[in-house]
Amino acid sequence: MNETDNKKIEYFIALCDDLITCKFLVAESKIKKLLVALAETEPICSLVAECMEQFNRDREFNKTFVADGKGHFYCFMPTEEYKIIALVFCVLADIDKGKDRGGIDFTDFIKRYFDDEEGVNCYTHFARKIILPFRELIAEAFSFPKRYAKESEGEEETSLKNVFDGDEDLLPEPFATQQKFLKDCMNIAQDMLVEIDEYERKHDEHVKELKTLLTQLILSAKENDLERTYALAVGAKYACKGVKSVKFLLRELICVVDDYTFSLEEE
Repeated sequence: MNETDNKKIEYFIALCDDLITCKFLVAESKIKKLLVALAETEPICSLVAECMEQFNRDREFNKTFVADGKGHFYCFMPTEEYKIIALVFCVLADIDKGKDRGGIDFTDFIKRYFDDEEGVNCYTHFARKIILPFRELIAEAFSFPKRYAKESEGEEETSLKNVFDGDEDLLPEPFATQQKFLKDCMNIAQDMLVEIDEYERKHDEHVKELKTLLTQLILSAKENDLERTYALAVGAKYACKGVKSVKFLLRELICVVDDYTFSLEEE
């Protein structure tokens, strides 16, 4: 990579930083500026294009931006790095397109999906959850330093899972089994929500209650709340019976729950 490309990438990362820290009123103009810089930076264009190759936009949007059927909205970011890059690019492009041209109504979007953190305004929550991981992945891909350390209540986030860098094969038992259970439950529940939204009647009361249960299952799995995730997964195993659109995913969930139950009995 030549010096010109390096400077363009550095400039692009600086624009990401500016977008993360700016005020909402100027965010849309900064998004437009960021997308222009991306288009003019060939290495980043190539990276985004590569990530987009295996990315199913509609399906991933439905898995990421979730409504539980009771008026609550959530943003569940994907864990795969290529999906984060592709998703954020699509979100930014849709915001730039605007509602009038079939894109995203930015104001409605951030109020709907990013208004659930106490003491944090919608735009700040959006920037932390959407722009920040995108910025860090781009920086890492081109060997630029990461800027933002993960923090929880002012302290650096540490856990046994962080120490082993997410590699479940290196995690000691039973921790690896627990992490696999949480991850599998979350992924299956997300896929179920996509199928339900596409094929089931939205005003069916059972469907609404099932969506709420699955949303809570995803939230508890993301929070590593093992006992609550297990209880919700067992509940979902029975609540999903008779819902045709998820019958194959239900088999997967039953296997995951039964395997984990068996591992508990062996301890």
